[in-house]
Amino acid sequence: SFEEMETLPPVEVSQLMDRPVVLQVVQEMKRFRDEMVHILAKGDSLSDIRRFWLRKTQKPVLAVLAAKSTDGGLRLYRGTNMEVSMPTGSLCAE
Repeated sequence: SFEEMETLPPVEVSQLMDRPVVLQVVQEMKRFRDEMVHILAKGDSLSDIRRFWLRKTQKPVLAVLAAKSTDGGLRLYRGTNMEVSMPTGSLCAE
């Protein structure tokens, strides 16, 4: 629940060995970052990420959320700041 949500200050990855969930989030964030860097570096004209979604700031904000599934397992969800406000057509990062 929201009351059980936890945030942590920055620490070295080597200090996370006793925090397996946090370590998984960090590892997933690194994979997500690497994939995004690769996508953005390609400059693929078919990709609309840089051309449309990042057209103003050119600064993607990445996030990874860890949540317990109903079966007790861990689910990791990726997110970015890419959202279009349909009434105005502007991009939002909320």
